[in-house]
Amino acid sequence: MHLGSAATDMTSDYDGPELTASEVIGITLDGLADGAVEVLADEWSRTTKAGLAQDPAEFYAAAVRPVQKRTAFAAEGQEGGTRVRVRRDGVGPGPDRTRAGR
Repeated sequence: MHLGSAATDMTSDYDGPELTASEVIGITLDGLADGAVEVLADEWSRTTKAGLAQDPAEFYAAAVRPVQKRTAFAAEGQEGGTRVRVRRDGVGPGPDRTRAGR
């Protein structure tokens, strides 16, 4: 049984698709009755399962592209004698830190 998210007290702040407990039970029992070796309860679990069969290089290439766009560098600054590249989104220094003079 694979499940993306179910509506519980723990996921009460989650704002995404969720199954109710009774839906999870119904899907699981239907799978068992059908003799399923594996039950994929929702679109999230089906998408995850399908992704596992792909070439990992394709997955990581697709996952990295959005991150590269979000962390594009807009400016360079100084911080305690260390040259720091500042990310465009303004959330802390970028990953490229080099000592001044190098």
